[in-house]
Amino acid sequence: MRTDDRYLHLLDDLQRDPFFILGCHRTGTTFLYQSLAATGQFDFVSPYDIVHYDSLLHLRITGGEADARRRLQRELAADGRDRGIDHVMISVDQAEEYGFLLPKNPRQFLFSPQLVPEARERFLEICRKKQFLDRDRRPLLLKNPDDFYGNFLYIYQQFLAAKFVFMHRHPLMVLSSQINAWTRMLAERNAYFARLHPLYAALFDNPPELLKRRAVIKTPDGVRWMFSEFISSFRYYCDHAGQFRDGAALAVRYEDLCRDPHLRFPDVAAFLGVDCQPQQFADCVRRRQSTVAPLVREVYDSMRDDVQFYLDAMGCEAEPWESTS
Repeated sequence: MRTDDRYLHLLDDLQRDPFFILGCHRTGTTFLYQSLAATGQFDFVSPYDIVHYDSLLHLRITGGEADARRRLQRELAADGRDRGIDHVMISVDQAEEYGFLLPKNPRQFLFSPQLVPEARERFLEICRKKQFLDRDRRPLLLKNPDDFYGNFLYIYQQFLAAKFVFMHRHPLMVLSSQINAWTRMLAERNAYFARLHPLYAALFDNPPELLKRRAVIKTPDGVRWMFSEFISSFRYYCDHAGQFRDGAALAVRYEDLCRDPHLRFPDVAAFLGVDCQPQQFADCVRRRQSTVAPLVREVYDSMRDDVQFYLDAMGCEAEPWESTS
């Protein structure tokens, strides 16, 4: 029930364009997003906002917000301490993707942009609600990897005063991490993501489709399809990133954040116009290596020539330091 409808007239027009963190899945967008959100200098979308979106205004105005937050925190805590696909902790107030609040293509819920013309008004409503609810009127920082895939230029054209941080990571590790994450997501129902992602939750009510996806992701063709989608997004980025006005976009490599967080994090904060001290990021980086599965390595090596343009453009090392294979 949309109990907020009676309060929408209280919302002002958007006073400033949001900031966006975009990049392929598994490039470190969550890592950067949550680290910046933790400074307290940005507003952001949280699991509370997603679960209670249709009643956010009602709960604030009628005094029910605190109880709703406590109930949701208890529910999330019962699902586990982290997201199950990485070491990101679950909290009612963590920074989460705005894409969970926008329609999703039911035929392809991977690599399918969401902030498209049909969803523009819904997105503006999200931003206006957040603006109303944030008493400090902080900049709104947003993140959604799906809108990196062939769609960020449209977003820029709609929000010309916005700023964009583009995250990049060695493509071998992007592919490996994505395959690992979705293998776990399909092996068993992830309670946290099922709560936020209705199409993912619906998979577990459709055993034939679930079994099909479990099988495909373990095949060379499935991994090649995944990598082809990433490569298409790399090409789109290289072809269109130059169309941003000066000072509107910043490219950040995950490897650089890990190598020198005390330098790179404040650089990003300064680009976004806030002052963050290096010590605020002292404990957020954990350099760790991971094993690349033989199938992933095989597909990557067979498609290496197709992705060489991106390796060159981003200055990637031939072999990522993260890989133990």
